[in-house]
Amino acid sequence: MLAETPENAGYMVAAYVVTPVILVGYLALLWRRMGGKTEGRKDGETG
Repeated sequence: MLAETPENAGYMVAAYVVTPVILVGYLALLWRRMGGKTEGRKDGETG
């Protein structure tokens, strides 16, 4: 366990912020790859 020092605080916050963003973006990419086989939007659905 890392000691919570001001030096590590920035990295801890960055890790907590960046990691979910990367995971969500990666999952979204996979989701679009799997579900978005048809490149044209059918019913105008977004999301």
